[in-house]
Amino acid sequence: MKKLLLRWMSALRRERERIGVFASICLVGVLGFEAGTMVAGSAGAAPIVIEIPAAAPPIAAAEGVVAGVTATATDVAKKDCAFVGSRNSDLYHLPTCASAKRIKPENIVCFTDPEDAEKRGYRPGCLK
Repeated sequence: MKKLLLRWMSALRRERERIGVFASICLVGVLGFEAGTMVAGSAGAAPIVIEIPAAAPPIAAAEGVVAGVTATATDVAKKDCAFVGSRNSDLYHLPTCASAKRIKPENIVCFTDPEDAEKRGYRPGCLK
């Protein structure tokens, strides 16, 4: 036991500087943490509350009229439109295409056939 104690003492003497730096860093960290909790507790700040908004109300039927055919978000879902385009693009698609499903309801333009779309200046897009 005496040998073990002597080894520890010699190790402490050799590593005195490193141990002092480590102890100083730990002390500063603990004191900083405590100071922060004291300041936060005395400020009387209200806790942070994260609120999740309620579900958005359903989108009113946005209508786009082309060649007498009206398109709404539900029309595309029901596949009433033979071809779908966007007001922000010059492409037309089948309603089942991923591109057509990404069109915002207020920008939907409905076409009866490809000739109708091309007559209005649209060109073929996703037709799968």
